[in-house]
Amino acid sequence: MSTAVVALTTPLHLTSVEIARREIEVWKSRTLPLPKTSNPLREWRRDVKIFAWLSLLVRRVLAIPSTSASPERLFSTSGNTMTKKWCSLSCDNLEECVYLHEDWPQVRKWAADRKVLDMDYIILLTFSLRREFLDL
Repeated sequence: MSTAVVALTTPLHLTSVEIARREIEVWKSRTLPLPKTSNPLREWRRDVKIFAWLSLLVRRVLAIPSTSASPERLFSTSGNTMTKKWCSLSCDNLEECVYLHEDWPQVRKWAADRKVLDMDYIILLTFSLRREFLDL
């Protein structure tokens, strides 16, 4: 029985730690390394059925941006929002203001492309999706 089949037939009674250890062992026992010219994300997407838990972790690690431009832009927006006039904002409200400043132009463009007339619906949808993302 190949190691890939062993990983796919994981018993249901195993804990997540045991499953992760088993996937790491199978991954280490691979005979062919990943080619240096290939896209690692594409390779891990291909192996998602064999390494379900490990591929989730790898996608999160490999998806980290290589520049600090985005965080710097967010800090700049936060600094421009939290002025002397607005210094009584709570952290949650400041976060909402920064979120709207960064993402609202994209939301409006998306709504215009789809000819959405009810902007209240878009606002509710945007905030509910954001809260779901933050709860992950």
